[in-house]
Parts: sequence; C-alpha cells; structure tokens
Amino acid sequence: MKKIFLVLLLVAGFSTNAAAQFFVGGTGGVGYLNDAFRMAVKPMAGYEFDDNNMLSANTPINIEYLTNENSGHIAAAECMQQDFAAVGINMTIRSMDWNVFLEDRKNGNFDFAREGWLADFNDPINMLEMWTTDSG
Repeated sequence: MKKIFLVLLLVAGFSTNAAAQFFVGGTGGVGYLNDAFRMAVKPMAGYEFDDNNMLSANTPINIEYLTNENSGHIAAAECMQQDFAAVGINMTIRSMDWNVFLEDRKNGNFDFAREGWLADFNDPINMLEMWTTDSG
C-alpha cells in the first residue's frame, strides 16, 4: 500500500523525499498515512478526510482495476482493493477473458490494469527489450 501511495504522490508532483514524509511507521514496512498527508492533499485536490484519516463520503475516489480471469491476478486485485478501502478509496475489479482484456488494455479502457512480463529464455535482453519503441 505504501508503494501505491508513493507512486500516486510522485505522479501528483511531490518529490521522493516529500512523498516519503507522509508515512509513519508500521510493521513490515507498510507504514500509515499521517496528518501531513491530509494537510497536503486536502487543499491541493479538494479531498476531505474524517478523524480516522479515511476519505470522506463527500469526496470519494472511485477507481476500476482491469485484469484477466486468472485466479491469482484476481486475488492480487482483491488485496489491493482491501488496502485501498482502508483509506476510503473504492476500487472495483473488472475481470474478463484474456483476449478481451488485451483489447481493452490496448485501447486504454481502464483506470489502471494488471501488467506483466516474463522471459522467453535466460538472457537479460528479455527484460531490456520491452523498453524499446519497436518491441512488443
């Protein structure tokens, strides 16, 4: 969860050090949002928080996660859904047949989606080629 919020904060324009300051200790490196997060996000984005650091029902965030029908991917999505719900973000999971998933993802019909890459053979080029403009 901490990584997800760090990414969201970085996308919102916070530096890495500034984003990291919004977390207080937790177990296993999880961390929790602190009051500085509420104070920074509220005026910037207009979100309201309750006394438990949950997003207010007055300013909900609703997102959709796109994945294929693989049970492992759905389980990972459910875990993220639970983590987001802990701070008041509503995430729906949209799972679909592999070919439909690929088409919707290619067309950008999602808020965020499962991505993955695996190596065809034991060579680092498998992971490096995906960053070139002419690769699949």
